[in-house]
Order: sequence, then structure tokens, then C-alpha cells
Amino acid sequence: MAEKYKIQKKSLKALLIWIIAIAIFLLLVPLIKYFSPLQPADDSDSCPSTILGNQDANFQIKYFYSSNCLHCMGEEIAINSLIREKGNIFSVEKYNIEFCSDEASKFGVVSTPSFVFFDKKTNEYFTRNSYLPRDALENTVCKSTGSCF
Repeated sequence: MAEKYKIQKKSLKALLIWIIAIAIFLLLVPLIKYFSPLQPADDSDSCPSTILGNQDANFQIKYFYSSNCLHCMGEEIAINSLIREKGNIFSVEKYNIEFCSDEASKFGVVSTPSFVFFDKKTNEYFTRNSYLPRDALENTVCKSTGSCF
């Protein structure tokens, strides 16, 4: 019986440690987001909130983010570096999904980060509801525009 009590006591300690760890994480997330330089600079309620790159290009990326999305912070780095290198062959429209839910609904966007890759010539598009690493973004731009990096 003493052995059973020790197991329960260890389980309670482990549970308490997990609860404390989760509480600390939940307290730190808003601070990380608030002080992060990776959040979109223009978090306005206009749709789109920001337009980058060549607005006359035929290939357009509609990027949907949320100020509550941790993956979106990392996505900002990939998008901004891609724009710096090849922003002349495509454009990026950034939409805060909290203010632009109608635009998101048009393209079947259900989560953040999400991308709509849009060909202005043919009006064809495809939606990707997930985080995309920089190389996946590069490959999509390369295949869609014919201008590879």
C-alpha cells in the first residue's frame, strides 16, 4: 500500500509541474508576441493591410495572418526576404484575418498562416492553409512565374 501511495504522489508532482509549465507558457506568449519585431508592421483593419512587391506582376500571393498566430511571426521572415530578393516578379497582399474574414472566405482560408496563390491573367488560384517554409514559397513562385531563383 505504501508503494501505491508513492506512485500517486509522483504522479501528482508530475501533474503539478505540467500545470505550472503550461501556465508559464500561456503567460509568456502574449509578451513574446507584443515585443516581437516579426509581427506585420501595418496591422490595420484595411483589407489588405499591406501590399509588397510588384503590384503589376501577374502572380500574386494573398497572405492571411493573425496577430494571435505564432507561426505567422516566422512566416514574416520568409515573405520579407523573398520580397527583397524577387519582389519584382510577384506581389504579396497581407490580410489580417481578424478584419478580412470575407476575403478569407472567398478563397477557402480556414486558418493562419494561409496563402492564396493567384494568377491574375487566368484568374486561377490555389489555397494553402498551413505554414510554408521559405523554400516551399520559392518553389511555388518559381513554378508559377517561370522565374526561378
